[in-house]
Amino acid sequence: MTEDDEDVAAYVRGLEERGDAEAKNVEQHIDADALAEEFEKYLRRRDPGTGP
Repeated sequence: MTEDDEDVAAYVRGLEERGDAEAKNVEQHIDADALAEEFEKYLRRRDPGTGP
């Protein structure tokens, strides 16, 4: 669809590049401790009979 319209193709490329940049930015800001804590909470909710 974008092959016929260079303006649309350029717009779509810009969106893809911006999305890629935002995804990389999010990946860099993941806090491993917070992720582990959230996963532990999830596991406790699944099986409340286990854990500290």
